[in-house]
Order: sequence, then C-alpha cells, then structure tokens
Amino acid sequence: MRCHVVVGVHSRLSLMGGPRLLRTRHSKIALLCAPRHVTSTRDDAAMSDGTRWLIVYAHSSNGLGNKLGGLRGAFTIAHTTRRRLRIRWHAHQETDLLQPAADASDERLAWAAPDGPGVSNSVDGAAWDAWGRAEWSEVADGPFRSKKPAFLLPKSTRQRLLSGNRAQVLRTDAELCAPTLHDVHPRNTADLEEARDFAILALGDAPVVVMRSITFDVMHPWTRIAQAEVAKHARFAYQRLFKPTPEFKHHACQHLKNTLNLSFARPWIGLQIRRSQAGAVEDVQTSLGCRLCGPETTWRNETDLSHSDEAGILRAVRCAHRTRAALCKRGETRMCDAPVFVTSSSYRVLRRAGQLLGKDARYTANPDFVSHGGARNGYLAPLLELAALSASRVVIGSAGSSFPLEAANLAGATAIIRDFGMYKVAKELRSATMQGSCDDPPDWPPEATGSVLLPRGSC
Repeated sequence: MRCHVVVGVHSRLSLMGGPRLLRTRHSKIALLCAPRHVTSTRDDAAMSDGTRWLIVYAHSSNGLGNKLGGLRGAFTIAHTTRRRLRIRWHAHQETDLLQPAADASDERLAWAAPDGPGVSNSVDGAAWDAWGRAEWSEVADGPFRSKKPAFLLPKSTRQRLLSGNRAQVLRTDAELCAPTLHDVHPRNTADLEEARDFAILALGDAPVVVMRSITFDVMHPWTRIAQAEVAKHARFAYQRLFKPTPEFKHHACQHLKNTLNLSFARPWIGLQIRRSQAGAVEDVQTSLGCRLCGPETTWRNETDLSHSDEAGILRAVRCAHRTRAALCKRGETRMCDAPVFVTSSSYRVLRRAGQLLGKDARYTANPDFVSHGGARNGYLAPLLELAALSASRVVIGSAGSSFPLEAANLAGATAIIRDFGMYKVAKELRSATMQGSCDDPPDWPPEATGSVLLPRGSC
C-alpha cells in the first residue's frame, strides 16, 4: 500500500529564460495525532471492545453537490469497512435540515451521535473536535475581505506523514492518531490511488480514521465512472444516510407549490445551467464577500451576458424543449406541455432562460437562490433548489458541474449532461461527465419513488 508519496520540486526554463518551479505533490494520506485526554471514558471503553469509527467533515466551503458527493464516498467506505460513521458539520449547515435515515439503534449509521474519539461540540453545536474545529478563515485582498468557513486543526493536534508500516502504533498512553484522507483531486490519478489505499487501510483495526476536504465520492469518481453507472448505488447511499426533517419537508412543499407552481400531478423537466463569472463573483456562493466586490455583493455585480453566454443559454433551452418533445412522442402525454424548472449559479442566466421559455418557465425569482453553496444566504435555499431539480422527470445539467449529477443520484436516475459552453473548468472534467441525448431521454421506471429529498407524493 502506498501511503507516503511526495513528489519533489523540479524546475524548468520558463519562456523568460529563468527557472520555474513545478507544483509539489504531497501525499493525501496524513496522520493526525491528538493528546489522549481528548477521548472520553466511554470512547476508551468502546475502542477497547474493538469499536472503530470513520469521522468525516462535511466540506465547509464548496457547493452543495460537492459536499453531498464527498459524504456519499465516506458512507461507501464506512459501509464496506463496518465502521461507525460520524458526520461533522460547520455551524448550521444542512444538519439543521437533514437527519440520519437509519434507525437510532443502528449505531454504525447514526452519524449525528455525539460520541466518538476526539468528538465534541461548541456552544452553537458546530464541530469542535481534535481532528477539526469549525472556524472562519479570513482572506484580505486590498480593501476587501472575504471569510470562508473552515475546519482548522487545534494547536494540540499535530499532523505528520503516515509511514508505509501498517503495523504503526496509532494509540498510546500519550496520544491517539488517526489516518486521514484529505484534498483528493478527481483528475489526479495518484490521488485516486491513495483514496483506494485509504479504504484498504480503513479495513484494519485503527480505532479512528478521518476524511477531510473531500468534494466527491472517492470510491466512484465521476472522472472515471459515468453518473449513469453509479446512480443506483448513489441513491442507496443517500437512502441509508439522510431523510429530510419535518421542517424541511414543509419548506420544500411550500417552495414547490407557492414559489414554483409545480406539482407531482404534472411532472416537469429540470434544467441546471452553470456559468463561470469573472471577478470572483462566484466566490460569494461559498464565502462572505468576494475578492473584488467585498461583502455587499449582489447579482448586479455579475458581468453582462456575452454572445457565447447567450448561445449557451439558447442551447440549454432547446435541449429542454427537445427532451420534452421526445417524451411526448414516446407516449408520456403528461410531458407534452410540461413546465421547465430552471436553476443556475447566475441570476442573469436564470432570467434570460426564463424569457426564452416563456410561460413554461419555473424558477425562483430571488437572486439569493442562485447560491448553490450556502455560506452567505443560508443552507436552505440550495437544498430547496437541489430538491426541486432532483424531483424532475429528467435532469438536464452543465458538464463539469456536480450539482445536476447529485440531483440525479438522489433519485437514482440518469441525467442528461451537455456542455453549454458557459462553465470554464478543465476540458477533462467536462468531457468525463457528458452523457445522454436531448432527443433520447432516459426511461423513468414506474416503480421508482423519486428523490430522497422530495419523494413523489410527499406534497
């Protein structure tokens, strides 16, 4: 097993003739060691009896799709290695809206339980653990400051490299050490191999293993496995992990009925359009403020739509129309004039798509709802948008974006993912996620119950 990989720094001649340093790759498996007093008597007794934990930190600052994908990967590892799963959240994230789906007697999936080595809560209920503490990191850029939620290590916890010796002592009278997987990149082959190594390591007898800063299912990376192939497994994971709280169910049904004018009696097309924006305006989705505009950012800080943006929106709308026509021709008569729910990371895109769709358009006419991250405007709005998208008859989304992928996964359905030319991420990421045809939408099994967040018939 390769648990310690550090690629040295090399240099090469730049275009200006001087040496240029290449990025150093560090191992994505570390060892966090905390003083032994961080464990309780109860946890010590459980460890002595052979209890093993996996503690995962819900990504504090990425979008909702990334966050849920990472938690799904943690479930896969915990389920396979028969470890107790504990999900740790930053202050007032989705934990206020979602609850464990498992019966309270199922200790392995009671992820909200307060026990676990090094686990404790601050006064406001946020994680205040030996392996990560919920705080806010501040970044200054000239006169502007932005704050991002982060999990920081306490000073009493030290981080060191994990040697290749699997018999390494992880528990002594002085400290408890936890092998930790962190910051895995979906395009880095060495990172993905280390994630597999971590899963193998988790099969062992280490009392606790930790996952931090994970933004996708590392066991089923979407750069290697198509969403269509993982949909059923993903829905199984979400079914075992989450169920919406009664409060969220109420909010979701009110949002569906009163804001979007949608009903399960009349299925709809779901269309997600992701747009990259200049000037770090997108940063406000996952932090307080942005690099160029400070904390008072609104959708008016967005750049105007370019010609290529206009063309991309038109392609997305035409895809929705073609999908609807294909379903109607197939014999799904309720889809012949079905509405189209639109969600986007850009309010300008949302309004333009609404204009093109006319009376068929359904979207939230509130710029706060374009935030699919939640740090600035709260965590309810992104979850409502994801619930409505996941409950669609067909999910259509932007290549390279995790939001439509996880929406479809919540329903165990296959999404149509196309490149509308508006989301500027690596070509490999866009190409890896593209699937389906607007003219040949996926089937909808009659026995399917729909989204885990918003099952059919729940409103």
